Amino acid sequence: MEGFFLSVSQSRRSRAGKAFEIILEELLGRHLGFPLDGQVKVDGAKPDFVMPSSEYFDQNPIDCMLLTAKKTLRECWRQVVTEANVTYSYF
Repeated sequence: MEGFFLSVSQSRRSRAGKAFEIILEELLGRHLGFPLDGQVKVDGAKPDFVMPSSEYFDQNPIDCMLLTAKKTLRECWRQVVTEANVTYSYF
């Protein structure tokens, strides 16, 4: 029984995270007009968004922004620790 509730909880968190990504993509891409690519593999990492595009990142990585969408502070710190060596600039 405990496994069932854990599974339901994990599914809910996954859907909430995906919904947050969709909201950010709509806001940044369609409403504000920022060019971006979503869910592409970059240097072994898979950020949620690459701005302006993954092709541009391959040519000029220092001029691009990698954006990850995290719902909680705990997720943010876990992401920083695991991908600290991937980024070129910190903001």
